[in-house]
Amino acid sequence: SISVPVRAMAARGSSSLRDDGEFAQFFAEPFDATLLSSTLIEADADASYLARLNGGIARLERDAGAEVSANTNELVEHIESVLELESKLAVARERAELVARSAHRVQASLTAPCDRLRGHAAELR
Repeated sequence: SISVPVRAMAARGSSSLRDDGEFAQFFAEPFDATLLSSTLIEADADASYLARLNGGIARLERDAGAEVSANTNELVEHIESVLELESKLAVARERAELVARSAHRVQASLTAPCDRLRGHAAELR
């Protein structure tokens, strides 16, 4: 049995196949592959009918390939934008760490003189 996403994709991409009487049965819910196979064997389907079915299958494969390709391109674009954001985040994080280290150095350089002034102030009281 064909999965629901594949059926949905096939229905979107192959409306002319869905409207064709020979192929409409493939889009029916539920699709019974065993019944179709038995019917074709019992009817001793001719080569032209089987060639038409193969053409429909080939078209569905092309449509599926096109949809996969379209989704792949979209996914690649999303990945590229995520990588770009990660790069910007890494730069921002590095800058934030530099600012934090600078703040600690400034604090350390001010602490000693400030402590000395407090000590002198305490002595003057």
